[in-house]
Amino acid sequence: MCANPVALAAMLFVLVALPRSVWAYDGSLGLGVHLGYGASFDSELESAHGLGLGIDANLGLNDTWSLLGHASFMLHPANQQVGRMLGGAELVYMLDVLSWVPFFGAGAFAQLDMASGQSDSNVGVNGIVGLDYFVSRELLMGLDIRPFLNLSNFNTDPAYLTVNLRLTWLLEL
Repeated sequence: MCANPVALAAMLFVLVALPRSVWAYDGSLGLGVHLGYGASFDSELESAHGLGLGIDANLGLNDTWSLLGHASFMLHPANQQVGRMLGGAELVYMLDVLSWVPFFGAGAFAQLDMASGQSDSNVGVNGIVGLDYFVSRELLMGLDIRPFLNLSNFNTDPAYLTVNLRLTWLLEL
């Protein structure tokens, strides 16, 4: 007897989509990589859109709070290419009850722009909102959105926005 492909697909969907038991970040260290998109609101930047790569680390403080560190390099291609490095730390509240984990938080960051042998730096504050999905107890995929607000160069470069797809490995401490 042949299995019905629709029935097999439906069973697979149910297995993936149904809530699982609680998986806390508490007592774990997450190490990840991310691929991102960046949108600049810099009035002097030729290309507002950029793509980049980054790394992040997540330390579970308890079952709801985590400390998240991140570093990214975004490339804004144009006649005058701009490379933007971002690094920062955030305190994040995680609604850790199912295999899908929404989160939000706030933090501080530093930014370094490099173009044609010149550099410019900024510091500021940022927010973060995202959603993680536990593929297994040790591996999660996620999406995060970070709006950055520059405090040191607000007149010409007021804000920056990133959207990242992440892959993170969790290690028990």
